[in-house]
Amino acid sequence: MKNVLLVVAQILLFTWGAVGSVVTNVPGVTFSVTTASSKGSYSPRHVLAIWVADEKDALVKTLQMDGNKRKKYLVQWISASADSKVDAVTSATLKTHQSVNIFWDCKDAQGKAVAEGKYRIRVEFTEANGPGPATPKDHIEFTVGPKAVSLKPKDLTCFKNMSLDYVPLKKE
Repeated sequence: MKNVLLVVAQILLFTWGAVGSVVTNVPGVTFSVTTASSKGSYSPRHVLAIWVADEKDALVKTLQMDGNKRKKYLVQWISASADSKVDAVTSATLKTHQSVNIFWDCKDAQGKAVAEGKYRIRVEFTEANGPGPATPKDHIEFTVGPKAVSLKPKDLTCFKNMSLDYVPLKKE
């Protein structure tokens, strides 16, 4: 019951943060990115995937996947996930580019807490019947451990206003 209440509190605090306030006191990772068109043939409609990878770039957990019918064009995510069952928030193809706010509770796809170490947030989208832009493997890298982390990665052509805040779980 305690864990259920903690998850509900985290979701409520993150939702509040997503509407304007920065969440900095909830254990886990908050990540934001705004996508910008790559001038694909379906622009501004696009499919999108956001996932967590370990330092070897192996998939830890998919956080969001939009565009189930055209997901085959998310080639980096497909390669990382081996097209496994999506363990994330899913929706239809996105109609416009927008800011995306994600919360990760530092658990893997099986619901187990991840070990301390380096992790990466990866983002990929496409507006065409083919591969589109993706963040470089080590562009959004951070350490899960005892210290809080706050990052503002450099803007890329199609990924703007990125921010990441990691708050460690307090040991009892």
